[in-house]
Amino acid sequence: MNHIWEGSLTEKVFPGKESGTEGLSPDAEDPFRDSVEDTYIIEGQIGAGSGGIVYKAYHKRLKKPLVLKKIKIPHQNIEENRREADILKQLRHSYLPGVLDFITIAGDIYTVMDFIDGDTLSDCLSGGRLFTQNEAVKYSCQLLEALKYLHEQPIPVLHGDIKPSNIMLTKAGNICLIDFNISGYLMNGCVPVNGYSKGFASPEQEQAIQEAIMRGGFVRPGAIDERSDLYSAGAILFVLLTGKNPERDEMWLQEEMKAQGISDGIIHVVLKALNENPDNRYASADQMLSDLKDYRKLEHRYKVEKRCRIAASVLVAGVLIAIVVMAGSYVKIRSKEKEQIYQENLLAMESQANDVKNDGQRENIGEQGSESENDYHRMVEYYKQCIKLFPERCAPKVEMARFLYNSGKYEECRKFVRESLTQETDAAAAGEEATAYGKLYYLLGNCYEHADSLEEAIQAYEFAIKMDESNPDYFRDYAIALVRNGKKAQAEDVLEEAKEKGLMESQISLVRGEIYLEQGSYEEAVEAFKSCLTGTEGEGDRLRAYLLISKAYEMAGITRENMLETVSILEEARRSISLDRRAPVLECLAQAYIHLLDLTGDLEYADKGVSVFQEIIQDGWSDAQTYNNIIVLLQREGDLEQAEKYAEEMLRLYPDDYRSYKRSAFIENARQESLDPESRDYRRFVSYYQKADTLLGQVSLEQEDVEMRILQNAYMQLVSKGWVSE
Repeated sequence: MNHIWEGSLTEKVFPGKESGTEGLSPDAEDPFRDSVEDTYIIEGQIGAGSGGIVYKAYHKRLKKPLVLKKIKIPHQNIEENRREADILKQLRHSYLPGVLDFITIAGDIYTVMDFIDGDTLSDCLSGGRLFTQNEAVKYSCQLLEALKYLHEQPIPVLHGDIKPSNIMLTKAGNICLIDFNISGYLMNGCVPVNGYSKGFASPEQEQAIQEAIMRGGFVRPGAIDERSDLYSAGAILFVLLTGKNPERDEMWLQEEMKAQGISDGIIHVVLKALNENPDNRYASADQMLSDLKDYRKLEHRYKVEKRCRIAASVLVAGVLIAIVVMAGSYVKIRSKEKEQIYQENLLAMESQANDVKNDGQRENIGEQGSESENDYHRMVEYYKQCIKLFPERCAPKVEMARFLYNSGKYEECRKFVRESLTQETDAAAAGEEATAYGKLYYLLGNCYEHADSLEEAIQAYEFAIKMDESNPDYFRDYAIALVRNGKKAQAEDVLEEAKEKGLMESQISLVRGEIYLEQGSYEEAVEAFKSCLTGTEGEGDRLRAYLLISKAYEMAGITRENMLETVSILEEARRSISLDRRAPVLECLAQAYIHLLDLTGDLEYADKGVSVFQEIIQDGWSDAQTYNNIIVLLQREGDLEQAEKYAEEMLRLYPDDYRSYKRSAFIENARQESLDPESRDYRRFVSYYQKADTLLGQVSLEQEDVEMRILQNAYMQLVSKGWVSE
């Protein structure tokens, strides 16, 4: 199903809070003002963000305040956006602002919308307002009615950025879902990336946007659907009920709502809406709205389900006890033998956690995936053996957590550690056990940092230090988390404490670099990271410094000079970092060469990018995207012969990936175009294209990309010209 996408990371529209009137001086020449003055009186700029610039205006004829929003999109999409604006102009709902017009001025695009008088929910919450359970239900039901209306349009409209600052509370005591952006079928069906709102965006939306940022700035169609909006609606309900932003931990969510005395029926609705798996959420706004309206009917069902889960746990426990009793011939292991078996299993866990550190970040499928599964099952067996022998010991939990973390399974690691840590275990920890629990909290902090949950990361590092004050690494990462959370002064204090605990000068430079990076002092950051490189022998810190230097140059701006500096430092890392740690260096280096190719058009950079991708393949770090990229670069160089060889290898390795056939289709089409017309034969092209189209359809009927549309157009042109038959 096609959708119109509506979201962006947006500015707030604050009645009466004009942030400035840049470019609106009555005495200055202003094309915008000159073009609209016959119809509108521009009262001022009231917002600006990644989505566009917002002006408050007064319509002379209608005699009413309106909002004019300038949309930041490429000019070549004006006609497509006009069509989408016409669709949005037809929307009429009590809890949505009216989209009145779509105008172009000097090549810029503006939407004209109703001005909503009121305060955002964000303002209400930050001002200390507490919402009652009934108010939270009322406003959430209104939000769901608006979403039901949007989602049930002939072409469903997705909002995509539902958060407190995008919901107005009007003077009449109702909500209005604002920020209507025209951003649907842009760029041949891809959605432009403006960002997402942490805590209110669904996991799949965050992932899709992060992938888009890494791979070109557009969210692939089909990556996000109506259930993502419903996740956000669940987050809004939670924040209204508790005053706190949600996190992805079901136990924490439940405890927070229980502490506020929230009805079990409402808790059921929130937990279902915030399920990380879209398939386990509500399938439609209508379903969620129905449950929320009748939440009292859910209370009995929710309690029955809970009792059934408890009863099932008791039954399982009873069966296990019975098995133990029946197995009366169980041979008791003498203390020494018991300890020996425990140590053997623990040593195996430690070895496996270390071994997976380098393989865990690979994304290979097939043999690599099945081997990873085998590693996981072996690790679980070792863990079970250790816990069965000494259930009170923490060391096996540490190794299991390390294994998950080193495998790149950060969310699974976080859940495992959270389940392993309780107030009782913290209170009982002493000596070696306290040190082990410190490691668990440290890993938990690392997991939260990967998820950009900095407040939670900071708390975890604080507990790690409480358990073990002797480890300077804890202070280092604690200081870095504080810096990234904007708490520079506190980070400086922690850094001083870390020095006293023995933190090396090179690691201090690493933290200093992070501070400079957060401040936007990119030159100082680079110098600090380079100081770390010259002062450390630890390869982990050197790798981190190399990658952060690359990040600093990119943040300073993707210019030819900065990318050349990036290439220089990453080529040094390429030579000095050991093979088993080199993958992220190569990935960043390849991207830098692609940037240089785009900036200069110099095919020398394409050749160097190919060399890096070849090394990634040779080292065993490749995936389908690696082959996709190297083939594209070879085609840009005009080396169809080499491109075809890699395409054949890609087909062999990834026969079920539509991209394999897509690449071969492009190569075959280019090969035929190079021949005289009378010599051309497009049958292989048609075969590759149709296979790619079939496989793509099996993955998802909505999963199209720009290149597939290009191939489709090429195919249709061949049909129209009689080169091939349908």
